[in-house]
Amino acid sequence: MFARSRPSAARWLPARWWLAAVLAAAPHLLAPSAQAQVAFSAAVDSDDRYRGVSLSAAEPTLSFGASYDHASGAYGGVTGIAVATRHAGWQALGYVAYLGYAGRLEPGTSWDVGVTNSQDMVYLYKHYVTNYTEIYAGYSRNNLSAHVYYSPNYLSDSSTLYFELDGAVRPARGWRLFGHAGVLEPLDAERRRYAPPTRFDLRIGVARELRHSEISLAWTTTTPAPRYPQGVPQSRDALVVGASYHF
Repeated sequence: MFARSRPSAARWLPARWWLAAVLAAAPHLLAPSAQAQVAFSAAVDSDDRYRGVSLSAAEPTLSFGASYDHASGAYGGVTGIAVATRHAGWQALGYVAYLGYAGRLEPGTSWDVGVTNSQDMVYLYKHYVTNYTEIYAGYSRNNLSAHVYYSPNYLSDSSTLYFELDGAVRPARGWRLFGHAGVLEPLDAERRRYAPPTRFDLRIGVARELRHSEISLAWTTTTPAPRYPQGVPQSRDALVVGASYHF
């Protein structure tokens, strides 16, 4: 999912360290448990919009994911993503991997903490690669959740804080209305001199849930209008159609 500047070896939690951490934790996470759950999914989307920014240059994407929830509250997963490029057909877009821990406070209420690592590529006039890590903490109650994320190297090497609120309602059986609001705040003083200090994004959509699949339509917007990769203007608004299958 990303303008041409490969992540340096000095970045916090480079990919090889992340892989080593996952392999070291795997024997503990995969210990037999009657309540442990393993899930797999596949999805196709008309655009990979993340916090209002297209990470796929507004091209369709195909993703495959695996997740694991342990009875102790530990969880983890990884998703690989491919993009239908205009000139080279389907190409690898990137991955998202995460590890976390969730605890229950009372029925319908929980908290969670974790870390994610993402690597993405943008296929435009030149190949652009980015890799970044985020640490997060959140609180959920019924159909509402709030999270805060900290990244030392978000997308274009800027340290950031991101606050988000997500919610969903079910007006009828098999239907779900969902919404998301987020605020991205850069922390680097130098970057704040040359870029808008705060970015807002909003996503509203509807999903039709079937037995093992889901079809969704979402409208997403952000302000100010994004430039990603750096210097490449994008539209503020987008309609994203998606379908997913869980097995």
